[in-house]
Parts: sequence; structure tokens; C-alpha cells
Amino acid sequence: MDNNRQFLNEEQYQKTAKKLKLISKIMIGVGVIGFLVCSVLLFGNFLDFEQMGGIGFLWVGCAALAGFGMVIAFMAYGREIAAFQAQQHIPVAKEGIEEIAPSAGVAAKEIAKGIKEGINEADAENEEK
Repeated sequence: MDNNRQFLNEEQYQKTAKKLKLISKIMIGVGVIGFLVCSVLLFGNFLDFEQMGGIGFLWVGCAALAGFGMVIAFMAYGREIAAFQAQQHIPVAKEGIEEIAPSAGVAAKEIAKGIKEGINEADAENEEK
């Protein structure tokens, strides 16, 4: 195994993400346009009954293509989505910490006071012996 090779290579990530973003946009675009065209043909009564089966199959295929494109887009934009979510949650967490901090400080003081008293009692007992 090559020790110089990085497992998480930022440059490779950027190239792959760029390709996935492009592929997802193409898949979504083709899928949506195909879905709309097939919808107009199917529900606009422009076709014979024999033609409706093939167009219906194509209609479902275009919807699936757009759906797969969305899945790829979620993978490609995953880092941006995670960063956005973190930015939304940090202020809420900070506010909660600010409200809890005074209570936690008082509790920590009481705990420290109890530990100090215990140590003093143990020292006093050791001195008596």
C-alpha cells in the first residue's frame, strides 16, 4: 500500500463532486422534460390506444430518471447540505448552553465544595491516628 496516497483527497473529491453535480442536473432535466412531454401526449388524447403503452412506459422511465438524478444530486451536494444544517443548529445549541451554564456552574461549585470537605475530613482523620 502506498503511504503517500491520501485516503481523503480534496482535489479528487472536488472533481468527483463536479461530475456528479453535472450528471444529476442532466438526468433531472432530461427526466422532467421527458415526463412533461409524455404527460402531454398521454393525457392530451393525441395518441392511439396502441401507442399509449409505449409512451406510458417512457413516462414512468422519465420519472425514474429524474428521481435517480435527485438521489445523485443529494450525494453530490451532501457537504453543502451538512454545512447548512450545522449553521442552522449552532445558534440554537449556543443559546441552550448559555441558559444551562449558570446552573451547571452552581452545581460544579457544590460538587467541588463536597469534594474539598471530604478531603479535609480524611486529612483530619489521618492526623488523629
